[in-house]
Amino acid sequence: MQDTRETTPTAWSDHDGYDLTRYTLSTTPINSRDRYHPRLVCASVKATKFTGQQNAFVAMDLDGGPASMEARMSPTEARVLARALLGAADIVEAFEAFEADRAESAELARYNAGPLTTRVDIADGLVAFETVTKGGAA
Repeated sequence: MQDTRETTPTAWSDHDGYDLTRYTLSTTPINSRDRYHPRLVCASVKATKFTGQQNAFVAMDLDGGPASMEARMSPTEARVLARALLGAADIVEAFEAFEADRAESAELARYNAGPLTTRVDIADGLVAFETVTKGGAA
């Protein structure tokens, strides 16, 4: 049995019934940040043209447990989807960098604030201050 994902550079397809079969992503888990079912959804992406069919297409298959979805797109629509995914990825990375910087700044501000103290009332009108170490530099 020959794996069509390992075709020679000059062959469009060595698979009977296909004029074109080229995988660019083969059954790879893609939902690494899913809260409930991480690594359950797998994706495959390939360029395909069946023998006798008029048009080639970009195929994206998503499989998750018993459910699956198949999308067949023109190259133009595949590029629209790819740009949208890249744009969303850029936004998530920028947000995470912002959040990390904000957390670092908050920690630095807590450290630079020095030790925190709380007022403790003692009998006969005396007052003392007690150092609180949680959240401060003490």
